[in-house]
Amino acid sequence: MSIQLDSVSRIQALPSGTYSLNTSGGSAIAFHRFADGGGGSDEIAFETHHQGNSHVERLRINKQGVLLVGTQTASGTAPSIQIGSHTFTGSHYAYDTTRVGFQMNGGLKALSLCSTYNDATHPEYGVVFVQGPSTSSYNVWSISPDGPAKGNSLNLHYGAQAANIHTNNYKKFAFTGDGQFLAPSQPSFCAKGVTSHTGSTDPIDYTQELFDVGGNYDNSAGTSGFTAPVTGKYFFHATAMIDHYTTMTDYSYLFLDLLSTVMLKVERE
Repeated sequence: MSIQLDSVSRIQALPSGTYSLNTSGGSAIAFHRFADGGGGSDEIAFETHHQGNSHVERLRINKQGVLLVGTQTASGTAPSIQIGSHTFTGSHYAYDTTRVGFQMNGGLKALSLCSTYNDATHPEYGVVFVQGPSTSSYNVWSISPDGPAKGNSLNLHYGAQAANIHTNNYKKFAFTGDGQFLAPSQPSFCAKGVTSHTGSTDPIDYTQELFDVGGNYDNSAGTSGFTAPVTGKYFFHATAMIDHYTTMTDYSYLFLDLLSTVMLKVERE
């Protein structure tokens, strides 16, 4: 091991023989100093050498704390990781260059998460995003492969304070290998009534709940109804049997009462 002092200071290493920059091969840690008006800034680069060829910088830590792989030009100005370079800056896609976290740039690059993980009950974690003001108040999202073992779908998961975000109870959407898009939390319900009603403008109770995806239907007697979890378009279908004697001037009709909760009522005059 030797130390070379020139325009760039280097700690150099060669398994055997004498180290010669750009000739002998080997590897080096290079220390670069740049004038910046404040006494200079230092950056560290890691270099490798092929026998008889020029030294090649493989990795650099610049003065902003950006870890650069395969490039010396950073797109971000805050501590981050950047692989390769491009002509875009953080202001093109992340408001400004201080918000750039991880980049993998260049033609035909891929972010690969490869594993032989094959547990009988747990799928992969995949890509996980965590955001929140503290460790007791945060949200977790993930793009997780299917499980158990080798599945064929890619799933979007979400959970607040979720310690094991990859488990199926956090699944919100699934993209199957057969090209199907599944939304398991799409709100829907089915219920039926089990009692008769008399009197004008009485709500009709559908208290026997057959299913309720999302838990948005209240089957309580006297207040049974559906509360929409989000703004959107909903389709409702209901049936009721009206059985009473009338004169030619009497009539009955069935209508939906769209208040904060959807209810069914019978109006008789």
